[in-house]
Amino acid sequence: MELMSKSGVGEYRLLLFQPDPESGERICVGVAVDGDLLYDLEFSRVRCFSQKLPPEIMRFYLRDIRNRIAHSRADEIERILKDFAPMFLVSAPRKIVDPITESIRLMLLRRFVNKGEIHGPSRMQIRKQYFGRLKDFTSKVVGSADYRMIENASPLDVFGEKRRGVGRVALAVKREDRILLMDGLDLNVLDPTAVVQTSARVVHTFWQYGRTPMPYGETLRRVAVVFNGRQQEAASSRDAHAFALDQFRKGADETIEASSGSGEESLASLLV
Repeated sequence: MELMSKSGVGEYRLLLFQPDPESGERICVGVAVDGDLLYDLEFSRVRCFSQKLPPEIMRFYLRDIRNRIAHSRADEIERILKDFAPMFLVSAPRKIVDPITESIRLMLLRRFVNKGEIHGPSRMQIRKQYFGRLKDFTSKVVGSADYRMIENASPLDVFGEKRRGVGRVALAVKREDRILLMDGLDLNVLDPTAVVQTSARVVHTFWQYGRTPMPYGETLRRVAVVFNGRQQEAASSRDAHAFALDQFRKGADETIEASSGSGEESLASLLV
């Protein structure tokens, strides 16, 4: 959504939530501004206002709305919100000084949503969620004392010595003669922009390890693992998914879609 600005003036709109349209009661849950949607991840005010919609469902709706806003023009927001009516609606445009700085975004969020934190979990929170899910998936397959799993593994964990400029991987699975470096992403919690950024970062880290000599002659395999349990409905999400898989297949030795029926079997074949 492109910001409409003229002579230093921009626009923002309030995203309103009404769990019971017949009552007419509504509460502001987000601010659409500068091609983005700002909202409170914990929904503290919403919980006091209504218990009808669980937080995880609210997060799903707002992630979808935010994604559509980010990939639409400014004048399309009313059309976007029609798909979510009558539960969600948008206010008339309001004027604000342009350019939209981070302090202005924070002011809008605090004023209308009563929360000082910008939308969504942090990058580290998302990474930790991925670490846990990847470790659970791998544990189902490994099941052997011959392997050691190291979460958020550094070059020191992998090689037994520091390697300057080489990053960390989500999980290292080590045996005396073999090392699997595992990383990837979870499409269920990342928006398309983050999918592209995360896949590029993972591929770059795999590239770094591919250029680094092994000190003891072990076999090193780089494994990209993608979790995509829910269907990607938006065209932008499908595009990001396809891009990530294409990048992983070029930059990893093996790419596994963990949610597919053959995901565990594919990983097991690498451990034989």
